[in-house]
Amino acid sequence: MVDLFTAGFSIARPFVEAFHLKKEAGQTRFQVFSNEEAGMRLTVTGEGAVGRAVAAGSVLALHEAACEGFSSPSRSCLGPGMPEGHFLVSVERYGEGAGPGEVFLCNQIRTGAGEAYYPDLLYRHPFLEEGVLDDCAAALYQAGSYFLGPHQMLFFGVRPRAGEDAALLLGEVAAYVRQFCRGGGLARQEDCLDFEFWEKADRLCAALHCSKAMEASVVQCLRYCALAGVDEQAVLNEMRMEQKFPCRDKREGKRCFEEFKRRLF
Repeated sequence: MVDLFTAGFSIARPFVEAFHLKKEAGQTRFQVFSNEEAGMRLTVTGEGAVGRAVAAGSVLALHEAACEGFSSPSRSCLGPGMPEGHFLVSVERYGEGAGPGEVFLCNQIRTGAGEAYYPDLLYRHPFLEEGVLDDCAAALYQAGSYFLGPHQMLFFGVRPRAGEDAALLLGEVAAYVRQFCRGGGLARQEDCLDFEFWEKADRLCAALHCSKAMEASVVQCLRYCALAGVDEQAVLNEMRMEQKFPCRDKREGKRCFEEFKRRLF
């Protein structure tokens, strides 16, 4: 099931039409449209960070969304195949551009307070990738992370040419989401990481006493290091020399992981 969230109905309309979504009369706090056969549910949250977080928490809890892994037979390669479970998809408009209209996927969501969140972009797609400064998207990500892993959340941005309607760009997103719902979202080749990677991830998670949710964050961080050529082992060695690693319990592990990320980035 894909749970799609938009701030207003102008962005929601192309998805309602493309997926033949019907309004759920029993929903009174938010406008909710769904089509179980298509595997799609859309919630119009209204403007503001609080509304995004409350809508996501309400809908995901009601439908018992949960963090899931991948349907591929081997952990050493994430595709091809449709990943299991729930997915959160957000679509937002980010102003207008001087050049051709564009669709992008958010690979970093920053807040005005300086926090940053990183959706895990594992799936093949034809779009640009860029970071955004958006407290509302960050609130949605944080609410979603109580239920889903970072690989189960996709944040789309559309930026139409000045003076043009965003409908065509939203149609591109709808077409991709339709393919994704049908099992066409395939893991990118560069993310088919080898057995050594997963051994390293397992050792680090054990040393940090990770919960399931924190394990997903650790894997995401190591995947970024592997793809970006960042030497995370040097940072771990420094922390080991300072006797900050390995950790005694989950609480210490959480503090250690936060410091590990600060030193890396």
